[in-house]
Amino acid sequence: CVYPLALFMDLYILHKYTRFPVQEFAGRNIILPLLFIIATGGSVYMIAKIYGNSSILNVIYTVAISTMIFMPLIYWCGLTKEERNYLQSIIRKKIKQISH
Repeated sequence: CVYPLALFMDLYILHKYTRFPVQEFAGRNIILPLLFIIATGGSVYMIAKIYGNSSILNVIYTVAISTMIFMPLIYWCGLTKEERNYLQSIIRKKIKQISH
């Protein structure tokens, strides 16, 4: 909850002292990836919702499909290279713990 506010303040200060193009940065690095993730994942969810019946199996199916779509989208569009590397290191550690 605090992170977006801190990011906003950092960008404001950066713009104030260096004339950093905040609107261009936010559009290219924040808004466009977010819209891509929402549009792609949301369309898959809506297709599953439209063609499915209203049973518990459809809910489980929709959740599973949405998770399988959103996870890679967030990984590739929503994380920086450093965050992806950090996540990969955590997953590798967990796999090593399980395998030993």
